[in-house]
Amino acid sequence: MIFEELRWLFEILIPLGASAMGWFVGRKQRNNRFLEELQSSVNLLAAKNAEQMEEILKLREEIVILRSENLEFKAQVDKLTNQLAGVKTITKTK
Repeated sequence: MIFEELRWLFEILIPLGASAMGWFVGRKQRNNRFLEELQSSVNLLAAKNAEQMEEILKLREEIVILRSENLEFKAQVDKLTNQLAGVKTITKTK
């Protein structure tokens, strides 16, 4: 009787328990691998975001420079327009 119970224990319960443990360990490994893949994706996106933010800052600086140059050119155009109006006036009066 005891031998039958031990045989049943060794034939059924131990393999069943071992397979259940294997499934749990495998599940944890799959979850860890999935989390590692997600983390690497997040890291890649963060790096690309940092690169794009740096590029945006450079472009904003360039825009500020171009706008100031544009204002200078507008001032020069206004000055030259006024001078040209003065030259037209002088030549008409003579």
